[in-house]
Amino acid sequence: MIHDYEFENTGATPVVLTSTGDKFVFTPNVPIDIVEWGVVLTTALDATLRTIALDKRVTAGSDAGRVNAVGTTTISGSAAVVAGKQLYARPVEPVEINPGEQAVIEVTDAAVAGAGVFYIKFQRRAAPAQNSRMANATTVN
Repeated sequence: MIHDYEFENTGATPVVLTSTGDKFVFTPNVPIDIVEWGVVLTTALDATLRTIALDKRVTAGSDAGRVNAVGTTTISGSAAVVAGKQLYARPVEPVEINPGEQAVIEVTDAAVAGAGVFYIKFQRRAAPAQNSRMANATTVN
């Protein structure tokens, strides 16, 4: 079976891992399944404990009903990692994000040093005309 994967990332400007909070928010306009997510380090990561989680906002722009560490996927560790390396997680089951929802990569325990480019690897799902997966999408004529 051939899979067509797409990627979305934070762009050319590295994001620091030295503070907690939301680091990357992805708002797809079609139904997707996230199969992998992570960070490519552009600055070495020190040996302090850090935790990065993939969260799901069930309503774009709102933390009401937010699901923390969706699919129990986190990246956690305390080993030093050099620049150029990648830290990633692959959920056991793909994480489903529908239009009107958001995937959020959040640092919950910060490192002392480190920065990188966050990314999400996903597959598009079929988007039939108007069904429950497209409940938040409206056609404007």
